[in-house]
Amino acid sequence: MNALALLQLQQGLYGKLAADGVLMGMLNGLYDQVPERAQLPYAVIGDGQMQPVATDTATGARCVMRIRVYSQKPGRKEVLRILDRIYGQLHHGTVTLVESDVITMQVRSAETRLLSDARTIEAVLEVECLISEVAL
Repeated sequence: MNALALLQLQQGLYGKLAADGVLMGMLNGLYDQVPERAQLPYAVIGDGQMQPVATDTATGARCVMRIRVYSQKPGRKEVLRILDRIYGQLHHGTVTLVESDVITMQVRSAETRLLSDARTIEAVLEVECLISEVAL
């Protein structure tokens, strides 16, 4: 691959999610790095992993990207509704990548938890993609 698959995936996920007007109406921001005065709820496309894969006829990568959603509304309803919207956009979906093609994309896991401040709910969704290199 001429471009790092993980970078391409992050850019593709950001583009797809940012283009969803309903999702963006549910959030106060979609970030890579959260600004100091960000208003909740917001989502962060952040941590990821990549493993190169190759066969006799193709090269590519298996990538996992984590999307985190934060809210301070009582209960988990708000973060779960946002997570559900993201799930609907990504599970078995597609994203556009610069130098690669997404072969498969699926949500691998989702979870919620109350953070140590006892006010903030964090939801984490893991998206796994198999990406194939496109010959340039």
